[in-house]
Amino acid sequence: MNTGTGQVTATESDISSVLRICLHKLGISFLIFDGLDECLDWKGLVTSICEATVGTQCKIILITRPHLALSENFGHDLYHINLDVLSNHDDIRLFLLPEVDALRGHIAGHQSEPEIVNEITNRANSMFLWAKLMVRYLQSPTLTPQERLEAICDMNLLEGLDKLYMRILENVREHLPQRQWIKVQKIFQWIAVASYPLRTPELQIALAVQQSRGATKDDLIPDFEASLVQICGAFVEIKEDLTVHFIHLSVLEFLTDRAPGMCSPYVSNSPFHVDLCSASFFAATTCLRYIIYDVPHKPLRGSSSTTGETQTIELRYPFLKYASQCWPWHTREGISLFCNGAAPKPNESIASHLEALYMMFSIKEIVTLWIEASYTFGFPPSLLDLPFQMTRLKIPRLTAETSLVSEKLKTLSTCLLELHQHWLNVLFENPSEIWLPSINAFMKSECLIGTTEAKIHILASVDDDAILIASQESSNGKEIGMIKVWPSR
Repeated sequence: MNTGTGQVTATESDISSVLRICLHKLGISFLIFDGLDECLDWKGLVTSICEATVGTQCKIILITRPHLALSENFGHDLYHINLDVLSNHDDIRLFLLPEVDALRGHIAGHQSEPEIVNEITNRANSMFLWAKLMVRYLQSPTLTPQERLEAICDMNLLEGLDKLYMRILENVREHLPQRQWIKVQKIFQWIAVASYPLRTPELQIALAVQQSRGATKDDLIPDFEASLVQICGAFVEIKEDLTVHFIHLSVLEFLTDRAPGMCSPYVSNSPFHVDLCSASFFAATTCLRYIIYDVPHKPLRGSSSTTGETQTIELRYPFLKYASQCWPWHTREGISLFCNGAAPKPNESIASHLEALYMMFSIKEIVTLWIEASYTFGFPPSLLDLPFQMTRLKIPRLTAETSLVSEKLKTLSTCLLELHQHWLNVLFENPSEIWLPSINAFMKSECLIGTTEAKIHILASVDDDAILIASQESSNGKEIGMIKVWPSR
């Protein structure tokens, strides 16, 4: 495998084939999938499972919310079990007992702990998530003992997930300073639109990025991991690998107005609604500002002639990998959502993004830095189809800015294509080569930094199909001569 030319990562078809072989060998076996409704392409997953288990003795258990139409795939072979209100009462009660015990003395009234546990368990209607959120809400230090008692006893106050979500958000907003609440909104935006889950060091830096200057230590949220969960009202959790997620898919659906059967907070001026279009442009702009203001416009390894460990660079600039890789993706997502009419008034976020794009393209050192960072982290820099997508962005008051950025994107796209064609292997081996004279002298691109250290004099009119016969470097290392032969036509 190390010396072969085969692909390194298995395709979905490969995985399905291997699974099918294993299941045929195992005899009676079981596949269990939890949270099927949280899968982006659950229908595709179910189809793959069905194909892999045909002719086997495998039993499949799918755990999901009830709104998925699974009968289309399984037909009469589907045995459907619905949880009733008593199905997991004992499990919820066991979870609540120590949590309520920890609140002893902080709840008004004279109810015993078992009575409080029974009250919350009965109101949960078999929804473990509701019980968990209810406990987190009761643990909020901003609630008075009387407010905790009312939350437990008032049957209409927090009935259902949507009302509980809304009350938690209202409580968070009421007791946070305005600047802190803006941080919470940004956290929700990042989790909602992130290309892949951000780790806490990345998110901490992303939240500290400033509009027109580099961030300092004073811009960072202190004790970030503990503060993150606290200020977000239990809507956010940190996994063992330090990635940040919503505690459940229904939180994302609620905030973005995509929750089935929920009364989501969708109002254009609602402080709780996450507009995916504006959030995408916000994420893209934050990525660009980090590259522009927080990373020095020079070789990442200190100088263009030294090599360094990628891990060291990542520790020094925790958000650089995400910012370099994902700003084009966020830009494309924002444009796509805007053109599909998914944004009420995102003009301000688009204007800020166009400004950041123009600034990046206007400074060759920033473009060169982005190219080096991309290759450093193992992916060639790509604009995706942004030169085309930018032409779809029709905003009357931003026509001039859009046109200017569109032209810059086309020029840079041509430059990147030439890099990929002629210098891909060189840059993967040594990304800092992008700062050295060799590439710049041969390409002479207006996007990259200029250099006078190397000059190319071609004595022939064309260089197509030439065969290199010999090359010789001068004793001082500053000149190189090459002899090439052009075969007869």
